[in-house]
Amino acid sequence: MIRLLWLFVVTLLPASLLAQTSPKRALTHDIYDHWQRIRNERLSADGRWLSYQIAPQRGDGWLYVQDLNSGRVDSFARGQDARFLPRNQYLVFRISAPYDHIRAAKKAGKKGDDLPPDTLGIWDPHTGRLRTFANLESFQLPPKGGDWIAFQYQPVADSTDSTAAEPPEGTHPLMLLQPETGDSLILEAVSAYAWADSGTALLALQTLGDSIDSVRVQRLQVDGAYVETLFEGPGAAQHPVLDAAGRQAAFLHSPDTGDIKIFDLYYQTAEAMARVVVDSSDRRLPPGWAVSSERAPSFSRSGHRLFFGTAPIPEEAPKDSLLDEEKVRLDLWHWQDDRLQPEQLEDLKADQTRTYLAVWDVAQGEMSQLGTETIHRVDLLDEGESDWALGTDSRRYDRFMSWEYPHYRDLYLIDLQSGEATLALERVQYETRVSPDGEFIVWYDAQAQVWMSYAAATGSSVPLTAGLKVAFYDEEEDIPAEPGSYGIAGWTRGANRVVLYDRYDLWACDPTGRQKPQKLSQGWGRKNRIRLRFQDLDREDPWLPGHLLLQGQSEETRAEAFYHLALTGKQPPQQLMGSDHHYSGLKRAKTGNRLLWRRESISDYPDLWTSDTLFRAPAQCTAANQQQQEYRWATVEPVRWEAFDGSQIEGLLYKPDDFDPDRKYPMLVYFYERKSDTRHDYYSPLPSRSIIYPSYYCSNEYLVFIPDIHYTTGQPGEDAYNCIVSGVEHLIRERAYIDSSRLGLQGQSWGGYQVAYLVTRTGKRFAAAMAGAPVSNMTSAYGGIRWGSGLSRMFQYEETQSRLGTTLWEDPERYIRNSPLFRAPEVQTPLLMMHNDADGAVPWYQGIEFFAALRRLDKPTWLLVYNDEAHNLTRWPNRVDLSIRMQQFFDHYLKDAPAPRWLREGIPAIEKGRTLGYE
Repeated sequence: MIRLLWLFVVTLLPASLLAQTSPKRALTHDIYDHWQRIRNERLSADGRWLSYQIAPQRGDGWLYVQDLNSGRVDSFARGQDARFLPRNQYLVFRISAPYDHIRAAKKAGKKGDDLPPDTLGIWDPHTGRLRTFANLESFQLPPKGGDWIAFQYQPVADSTDSTAAEPPEGTHPLMLLQPETGDSLILEAVSAYAWADSGTALLALQTLGDSIDSVRVQRLQVDGAYVETLFEGPGAAQHPVLDAAGRQAAFLHSPDTGDIKIFDLYYQTAEAMARVVVDSSDRRLPPGWAVSSERAPSFSRSGHRLFFGTAPIPEEAPKDSLLDEEKVRLDLWHWQDDRLQPEQLEDLKADQTRTYLAVWDVAQGEMSQLGTETIHRVDLLDEGESDWALGTDSRRYDRFMSWEYPHYRDLYLIDLQSGEATLALERVQYETRVSPDGEFIVWYDAQAQVWMSYAAATGSSVPLTAGLKVAFYDEEEDIPAEPGSYGIAGWTRGANRVVLYDRYDLWACDPTGRQKPQKLSQGWGRKNRIRLRFQDLDREDPWLPGHLLLQGQSEETRAEAFYHLALTGKQPPQQLMGSDHHYSGLKRAKTGNRLLWRRESISDYPDLWTSDTLFRAPAQCTAANQQQQEYRWATVEPVRWEAFDGSQIEGLLYKPDDFDPDRKYPMLVYFYERKSDTRHDYYSPLPSRSIIYPSYYCSNEYLVFIPDIHYTTGQPGEDAYNCIVSGVEHLIRERAYIDSSRLGLQGQSWGGYQVAYLVTRTGKRFAAAMAGAPVSNMTSAYGGIRWGSGLSRMFQYEETQSRLGTTLWEDPERYIRNSPLFRAPEVQTPLLMMHNDADGAVPWYQGIEFFAALRRLDKPTWLLVYNDEAHNLTRWPNRVDLSIRMQQFFDHYLKDAPAPRWLREGIPAIEKGRTLGYE
């Protein structure tokens, strides 16, 4: 390994020296496969070891494991999905087949199990030895303890044994392995298995192939290396589960052999055989209901409660005697439907498989039904340890989802002992949080602009933030609906205080309302214009720790830092570490004194860094994409200006890193809503899903300007004009290096709408524009459907992003005034559009309407329609194609590059699939 690392350094040196003496190259579309990303980073429980993948966007990557004490690094080709064993830190991972082997198999028509199989890798951190097992099907590690591995594999058929029986369908052999000692156990024909959190036991379901299928449920006790049978009988079993300690087991079983199976809930503990605790004859179930196989059982953290799903017993479908061509195919829309037909169809699978939560008390042997046909959703508190659960019902407001936002819901507190539900809050729209013990619910009342608290013991509510002279609502939110809150940090232990955010600071509030709210961060965030937010490093603990780790971002510089704050609130936040970077991915080792995070800027890829828990001695662990130094890159600077209406606006201006102020540069303007707080974000050169990337276009000697947009209600198009065009004019006046005759626009979705609007308002100011998925006609889009959800689009125009604030019939002129289609004759800018025929967010006929109008008016316009693609592109070849076409389009109009064939002539349908027209 040392030799490999030395070679890595040596190969980097010539490129580094070359970059210092040779002109940097421009990024091109053939570099996408070479740009790598780091993912799936994990710390071992003790914090000594770090694993991560470095892989290209397509193709074979590498798995690395690093000793953070010594710096030693080991690597494994094509390793992925790596996890450390909790107790002995062995690294267990999947080794995929080579990319070119999989590609060749797919070209040969192979699918599924016929593709080249994966391999299991087990790496010993003490010796550096790698052990592999071929034909991997799946593997599981115990979540919180233990030193055994469980994995299934595809057995190799013995071609010489003609009498060998085929394993039952859906089953594979299961091996349990202790990698230090080599001890192992094998079970044949396992259909499902699950570890106890502690890693002391595993529950497995075996299918016994016979004239009638039978099932055997086995518990493997790894600390004693023995197997015990908990159940054996005809039928099918599903969803094995153990409590955290591995002492209690549960599963579902059905003796039925038909298509419709009715399941019973089995439970086992101590030395007893598994027994039925809930079946379809149980009178505690609603009439006609049974245990549902659509939800896996689960134990509470202590194992005192067993949760499971119930549902009405499905009816057998009537015998079908008609041919397909004899059947009526119809969706009937009814004006009194609570949900529109498209929404019902989109939710059909969820409706058909809906389950309702129930609980079985282990000690009492009593069952309570928690979820009902009124209360569909039930959320457990404190991993099922609280005596309360939170029920949510929004069905009586379903009709209003077409035009109301945020959507209403009713909240219930459900007693886990009796199953009784108490209506706590009605018509709640904004954020709510229940204390882990279930004693309090806090919620934000947007109309009153205060946080409220509901006490379960008294059923009464009190305001928490009334009279405080700071806003707890998002002051920058500018949609027509009431703004939501800044959010909740969490609850102090015992639920004696809930910690809330204002724009900058943290406040500790007594949920009973008796004590005055405490400014926990002492106003330090507001004084310094730094937004402070809690970073939760222990997701298993539902309570806030005694000392909070905060992350803050400066509104002035967008620099970020970490701070320490005691819950006593006696001291202001103490800075631990900060810089002009964006930090993300913060993690802490479970038991060790080690933190892991990512740090990035416009020029620094988000590599991995570690330190102790006080951020002392930070060390960089990775250095991905060293080839970047060979290419021209981007720099960024903040820009501030006065909009046409006198308001102050911010934006970002990206330049090539070899920028020459004596040159003239073309400039692309990209926008969505507000992006100035992303100043320190890194942009990998990726094939576009829909937008331009500053790094790529700056590398190709463009400037990229990203202005913020501030909105009012009723004129989103003019608001975009006010902020964007004023910013462009400001830059042209102040920056002589911007070529005012070579300006371009680009945006996607809401940004695409704004591009379409701007080209109707700006004459020849912009030489080219590209709009992805634009709404061009708000009058026709208003009554459309968001096909991805089935919802009506009305709410979007009245109360959310489109910001019109009224119905179409109350103010049709407002809809027309903000629709680019009705100003199509004013367009003087060549316009490239993309609108895909499977777009579930913006109906693709919106792009067609604008294209058809511009075509009739003989305006230069093109429409890219990627088949079977949604709002943003997902298929790699389509993403590369869009990237090439966008650059060719902008290069032609902003750099005088020759027009490619597709831009000059188009591509006739008869040539579809035969030529791309790039030439």
